[in-house]
Amino acid sequence: MKLKINNEIIDFVLENEKNVLDVLKSLSQLLSTEDALITRVLIDGNEINFDDDALSKMPVDNVREIEVVAQKKEEVIYDLFLECQRLLTEVKNSLKERGLSQKQEIIDAFIWVKDTIQTIGKTGYIGNSESITIISSIEKVIKFFELDEKDINIETLITVIDSLINYVKAVREKLIYFQLPKKEELGNLIDESLNLLPKVSEAFQIGKDKEALQSIEYLINVMEILTTFLKRNIKTFKEDKQEKVSKLYEDMNSLLVKVIEAFENMDMVLIGDLFEYELSNQLALYKEVVVMDS
Repeated sequence: MKLKINNEIIDFVLENEKNVLDVLKSLSQLLSTEDALITRVLIDGNEINFDDDALSKMPVDNVREIEVVAQKKEEVIYDLFLECQRLLTEVKNSLKERGLSQKQEIIDAFIWVKDTIQTIGKTGYIGNSESITIISSIEKVIKFFELDEKDINIETLITVIDSLINYVKAVREKLIYFQLPKKEELGNLIDESLNLLPKVSEAFQIGKDKEALQSIEYLINVMEILTTFLKRNIKTFKEDKQEKVSKLYEDMNSLLVKVIEAFENMDMVLIGDLFEYELSNQLALYKEVVVMDS
C-alpha cells in the first residue's frame, strides 16, 4: 500500500494497523510531532469523510493508496477564522438585503461561529480574553433574535455584527504576527508582573485610575502569554512533570477567566483580591515549575 502526505510518498511501515482508521491514527501521531493536522483524506483517489466507524471497517489489504492533506495547526486555525469572518459578513449582507426572513439560518450561523471559536480557544492559539469577547458578543447578538421581530432594530444589529467582524479580523491578523517568548524570557515577564502587582491597588488609592487600568490590562496580557505558553508546550516537559504543568495551566487559566470577568464588570475590589491572594502565588509557582525547569 502506498502512503502519501501532501502528494509526497512517505516511507511508512505498517505494524499493528489493520484498517484505514488505524493507519490514519498513526499518521496523525506522526504529524503531531510537527504540530500539523490531517484536513483531508483520499482513499484510492476518492475523498472520504472522517467517519470512524466506516474507516474501521476498511481493511488495509483492500486499499492501494491512502493520501492525506495536512496543514500546520496555525494554518488550520487561520482558515477557520477566515471562514468565521466570511460567514459573519454573509449574515450581515443577508440582514441588509432580506431582513429577518432567514432568521433561523442566521442563528445557526452564529452558533457555528461560537462553537468554532470555543474549539480554537482550547488550542491555546488565541487568548482567553479574545475568545470570551467573541463568544459573549455572539451570545448577546443571539438574544436579539429572542425579541419580537417588530422590536428588533436591524440597523443596530448590523452595526454590532460589523464591529464583531472587525474584531474577528483583528484577532486573525494577530495570529500571523504573534510569537510567544522563549522560556528563558518568561522569567523577566514574571518578575516585572510581581513588581507591578502591589502598585495596582496603590494607583487606585491615590486616584491614578488610568494608570491602574493600564497595569491591569498589562497583567492580563502577561497571564494570556503564560497560559498560552503552557498550552502549546506541555508535551515538551519531561513525562514525570507533565501532570504538574497541566495542573498549573488549569489553575492559571481558571484565574485568568476570573480576572477577565471581573475586569469586564469593573469589579476592582475583586481584581485586587485575585491579584494579591492568587496571582502572586501563581506567578511564583510558574517561575519555579516552568522557568527554572532544566
